[in-house]
Amino acid sequence: MPPKKHAHEPPEYEVLDAAGRIVGWLEAKYLGGKHPRLFYTAIALHPVTGDRVDVDSSPDVDHELFELTDFLSSPDDYAQRKRARPPAPNRAPLHSSP
Repeated sequence: MPPKKHAHEPPEYEVLDAAGRIVGWLEAKYLGGKHPRLFYTAIALHPVTGDRVDVDSSPDVDHELFELTDFLSSPDDYAQRKRARPPAPNRAPLHSSP
């Protein structure tokens, strides 16, 4: 997966299925102020509708690739499976329990 952007920009990777069709992307962005951190966003093409779906975002590229392939394996119940998993490594939960 060669980067799709210029050398000074974070890379964007195409994710292909076994037949060589594009099924999604991993986009990299620097987030933060003084000490920006590289985050990856998994974007999938819904296998039925063809819509772009923002699947997940974290600083772990392997985690994002897992999330993208998990979504594509069964998009209808992906949200339920994702809620049952712990948060991505190096990322705090979005909210804390009381």
